[in-house]
Amino acid sequence: MSSPPAAPSRTQTHSTCSSSRYPARCHDRQRYVSHPAVTRSVIGTRPDRTLELGPRKIRVVGIAPGLVATEGTSGMGEEGAVPFVARTPLGRIGQPADIAATVSFIVSEDADWVTGETLQVGGGLRL
Repeated sequence: MSSPPAAPSRTQTHSTCSSSRYPARCHDRQRYVSHPAVTRSVIGTRPDRTLELGPRKIRVVGIAPGLVATEGTSGMGEEGAVPFVARTPLGRIGQPADIAATVSFIVSEDADWVTGETLQVGGGLRL
């Protein structure tokens, strides 16, 4: 007996900051003081959203990027990034393309069985 074809799934992604797990470690606390609180609320609602949306074949996946070279991190300068690079197993700061590749995977059919998770994308460093 064969199974009926599965309905195509959709994906709801949430980008978060992995430093939200440790708010005191945010590199610019004054500028981003509310960011960890917002991020924790997004991560906290993921299990409920997974249960609510799963029956409709909508997957919920969080992405927690590590330190990425963006406008928001440009103020750190090379000197400010040195301690992070030294603690990162892959030995570099992430690039926007690293995060984009993760999102591309998550929304692809290759990730159809991934839901209710937050993927750490930080070169092995957990901020």
